[in-house]
Amino acid sequence: MKACAITVAVLSCVILGNGVSAETNNNAPEVSNVTASQRADGSNVVDIYYDLQDADGDACVVFCTISNDGGQTWALVTRHVSGDVGEGVAPGGGKHIVWNVGTDAPGLTGGNFRARIVADDRNPMAEMCFVPAGTFSCSTWDGVADWMQVYLSDYWIDKYEVTNEFYCMFLNAGNGDRWRTDMSSEIEREGVPGAYTYHPVAGYERRPVRWVTWYDAVALCDWRSDSEGLPAGSYHLPTEAQWEKAAGWTPGRTSLWTYAIQSDSISCDKVNYNNCKGTTTDVGYYTNSKSYYGCYDMSGNVWEWCADWYGWYPSSTSDPTGPASGTYRVLRGGLWGSSATYVEVGYRYYDTPSYVRYDYGFRCARTLE
Repeated sequence: MKACAITVAVLSCVILGNGVSAETNNNAPEVSNVTASQRADGSNVVDIYYDLQDADGDACVVFCTISNDGGQTWALVTRHVSGDVGEGVAPGGGKHIVWNVGTDAPGLTGGNFRARIVADDRNPMAEMCFVPAGTFSCSTWDGVADWMQVYLSDYWIDKYEVTNEFYCMFLNAGNGDRWRTDMSSEIEREGVPGAYTYHPVAGYERRPVRWVTWYDAVALCDWRSDSEGLPAGSYHLPTEAQWEKAAGWTPGRTSLWTYAIQSDSISCDKVNYNNCKGTTTDVGYYTNSKSYYGCYDMSGNVWEWCADWYGWYPSSTSDPTGPASGTYRVLRGGLWGSSATYVEVGYRYYDTPSYVRYDYGFRCARTLE
């Protein structure tokens, strides 16, 4: 990256904090005084400085994204960053991120770069993965092309499938009508009508919730937004494109990985499929098997509901949302009993949104302000 001029844009992501009710939400963090410059020692290292304020003193999750087209897209890889980035960054001045651009993008030159800092003080973000804006090679199924370049804006997606433990929080917040007797082997209901409480069966706390309809999944996403005092729709089911990018994309590749573990091959020590375990496993059980963006179990364990209607896709090459209407909703990722074909990143399944099955689960995505 020889003699490139780094110019700077700032984004302070204003998000309410700490997963509590709207009445007790804390103050959002603020990012300011962002500067960036390339070292003059020939090392192809860029130093990025910023100030981070949080009125409550909360440690933050911090991400840095880079654009080389003046901020139109943010697709440059920033894998080799260190310093005040990632989880647990304390507020203060003179925060320092070191980006090794020579490793991430060897030979890159230019003068229209932007650096953007995203900070968030919500503890649940440690359980979500940040997917920066940019294009990726979508496995299109429009009957025309095998691959299509699709642009997605920044978003978050759950690191894990929604667990029984988290689903019980949702049930106990006045959503008991989203429980059904099919769940009773993993989620118990106690009490009397009008005063039921719900809790996971011992040993199943971290198992992915299942026997959920598409409507149940949407209802939990809506409750999650409301409980954190966020605008409606802030949490939502991922679109098919969002799910696919988070599962199978690594920047710089020409196509998706076959499986959601950054690999074109799988085995029973990497993925819960083909009845390797005979049932679900705790989310994140395969500690060394995750997507590039840090998501677990996107191949195998349980099928995951997506937001889209099933049909020809993508509807657009920019933040596509699938068909405007349909009969079926999409599921992705396969289940613990699926053969290798069904747990491929590009494999599509579908069902009616009101249907309940022993292997249907989900994870939430999150829109950035």
